[in-house]
Amino acid sequence: PMGLWYVAAALKEIDIEVSVFDMRKDDIDNLIVDDYLFVGITMLTGRMIENGLQVTERIKERNSKTPIVVGGVHPSILPKQTLENELIDFVVIGEGEETVKELALALISNKYDSFSEIKGLGFKKNNRIYINPVREFINMDSLPINLPYDLLGVDLSKLKERPLHTSRGCPYRCAFCYNVAINKRKYRAKSPERVIEEIEYLMSIFPSFNIINLQTEDEFFIDTKRVHKILTQLVNKNIKIGWFSFIRFDTLSRINDDFLQLIQDSGVVGLSLGGESGSQRLLDEVITKDITVEQILEGTERLKKAKITHVASFMCCFPT
Repeated sequence: PMGLWYVAAALKEIDIEVSVFDMRKDDIDNLIVDDYLFVGITMLTGRMIENGLQVTERIKERNSKTPIVVGGVHPSILPKQTLENELIDFVVIGEGEETVKELALALISNKYDSFSEIKGLGFKKNNRIYINPVREFINMDSLPINLPYDLLGVDLSKLKERPLHTSRGCPYRCAFCYNVAINKRKYRAKSPERVIEEIEYLMSIFPSFNIINLQTEDEFFIDTKRVHKILTQLVNKNIKIGWFSFIRFDTLSRINDDFLQLIQDSGVVGLSLGGESGSQRLLDEVITKDITVEQILEGTERLKKAKITHVASFMCCFPT
């Protein structure tokens, strides 16, 4: 749960004790209900809302005054609708690291009048809903490397695969994607040097770690010059690590054979591509994917020839 680790790390920076409850592995009946400063819940549209509200009900039964703060894609897109639920007290819109720190400090000092000054926050006051201006995007290199992995309550030391966030956002406009609404098609990334530092850190604390999962970020290959520098350093420093990520078909069409060879030499174990449709009309008019059928076919053949494992996904594949 990368998002929770980043938020937890931000809170620990201001000396707040944090615990993480992961409903993918933890039974709600084992939830420790206490008088928390606040309870933060991340939500995607769908079943996660139902699960989150179950936790909220349990907390409110114990202490109705415990503030419930929700974040994630769903409340960020629909903050007013989310706050209309009587169980929800605050909504964090977009990136939460700085917003949640300012909210925590306001709650600790009982400065309730300062809620309106916290960017990226939605809240209630006198039965009215207020949505503050959005917060500026975070400098990715300012994020901590030493995330509090121990808060998950499981032994991660023997896991071979680790998620890694090197960037956030995407400049493209795919009609099905949350990025247009949340990241405003803005892309920002950690420097190549910072990425290598983070990989080496993970390898030092997790000796069994040998595969990087870059598919937890929106799109690794947006800045191909940055990727080239990262992969070159992996090769030059002889860092033996496997990795897999997303790559767009139009990006693949701009990569020459030397770059493709660098991808192989740096330890790639797989690439995922979104084909979405074999119909150019659907790609252009419905999905707004900004790729061509020819790029899909040519890119697939190049990867097969290079013997790079790849998966191309198709959401609506009937040409009309």
